[in-house]
Amino acid sequence: MTRVLETVILVVFASPSGSDVVSIPAGEFAFGCDRRADRSCRSDEEKLHREKLDAYRIGRTEVTVDEYGQCVDAGRCSAEGMDLPFISGHEQPQWSWACNFGKPDRGRHPVNCLSWTMAAEYCRFRGGRLPTEKEWERAARGTDGRKFPWGKDKIGPPPRANLADDKGRKVFPSAVMAVFGYDDGFAGTAPVGSYPKGQSPEGLLDMAGNVWEWTADSFLDPSYPLNAQPFPAEAYRVIRGGSFFSDLPDLRTSRRSRARPDERNPGIGFRCVTDVEP
Repeated sequence: MTRVLETVILVVFASPSGSDVVSIPAGEFAFGCDRRADRSCRSDEEKLHREKLDAYRIGRTEVTVDEYGQCVDAGRCSAEGMDLPFISGHEQPQWSWACNFGKPDRGRHPVNCLSWTMAAEYCRFRGGRLPTEKEWERAARGTDGRKFPWGKDKIGPPPRANLADDKGRKVFPSAVMAVFGYDDGFAGTAPVGSYPKGQSPEGLLDMAGNVWEWTADSFLDPSYPLNAQPFPAEAYRVIRGGSFFSDLPDLRTSRRSRARPDERNPGIGFRCVTDVEP
């Protein structure tokens, strides 16, 4: 069998928000979960296979509170309800402490407690959009189909991601799947980029843990599409990456979850992508 060697050139640009964006080249990449080697594969994850994507650029980090605040100040984004979580159709005031917007000491934390529509509007403000599932997965794992952005299962030390740990268990007694003996330094979210050892092959940060990330795609079909398709407004949206409340299997690059588009969850944030002209 002839092996095709692909040369990937990493280019970093400055985004309008001041954060770095990483250029992902067009090409063929590994997607899905390797069911022969990974017992944590779920039924809604595709089998490991090859796909092709066009080139795009994606934020190196999740969108921060300070960056989102610039959009609010410009009158393009809303801050309504961002201090009152709305989860599974119900207001959840007991989680308000974990919402970052409006808290002066969390400017570099990922913005959370915002709906899918609010995230999409921010990306439009920056001249971009939310990533499709496959764009997100390609950015998280590189070209080789790795299980985690950093490669192997080892989570530290030093810590590679913000997930449910010993510190979080004290705050969240229901975090029964917490990683015992692991300490990422935060019970809730962490400032973006806090775990450089957990970066993806092309240097993206927090693609595992901290907050789940909204994608453009709906969760209508277990076989996720190549690109975002039209969907009814009430459809669940796909979220990726795991959060500070997740166990280790949730941080796998192929792991999919879902949320109502109107959900404002402390465990969900986002990052944006922009298209590259051919």
